[in-house]
Amino acid sequence: PGALTTQTRHALGALAERIGDHPQALQYLQGLPAPEQMPAATWQLRQTALALRAGRVNLATDTVRQLAAAQSAIPAAQVPEWIVLAQQLTDHGLYDAAQALFERALPHADAAQARLVLSGIARIHDARNQPLLAAEFYLRSALRTPTPDAAAAEARLRAGLGLARAGLGDDARAQFEWLLKNARDPAQIAVA
Repeated sequence: PGALTTQTRHALGALAERIGDHPQALQYLQGLPAPEQMPAATWQLRQTALALRAGRVNLATDTVRQLAAAQSAIPAAQVPEWIVLAQQLTDHGLYDAAQALFERALPHADAAQARLVLSGIARIHDARNQPLLAAEFYLRSALRTPTPDAAAAEARLRAGLGLARAGLGDDARAQFEWLLKNARDPAQIAVA
């Protein structure tokens, strides 16, 4: 790909990605500057996601370290891409990298996005078998809304389960009682 122009590499990389040949797409696109009209951080996020799909985990985590270390503000329009990539990293079991992206995005997230970020961090703690920390972040997510909704109820349910796993029965019971009074989902009520 080195002998090809940047524009050609972008076009071939996009084509390879479209047909699902992620290693080839990464080969074409790696090291290229962001396309016109695309912020550099968004390009790095997309390159990281592509590296994951191509099975290049080390490359993905190296890029995440760079993104997480940056001090610049994250524009509101870009926050969803940060959250999606952090969720993908979590799905791949790359918990440190995922948590770094979630924590970097949190100060720039609106209320709804902050709930997703906090739930994402809680999910990481769940995966690490840290039920008390998971419960803390699920509760922080649930409390980010002025009125209880389905997502808040789910977060409280998960917090209650985490508290029970951590041996804090009274605290877990308080979450389950809240669910019995406020949840609308019959499945959540049945678990509580």
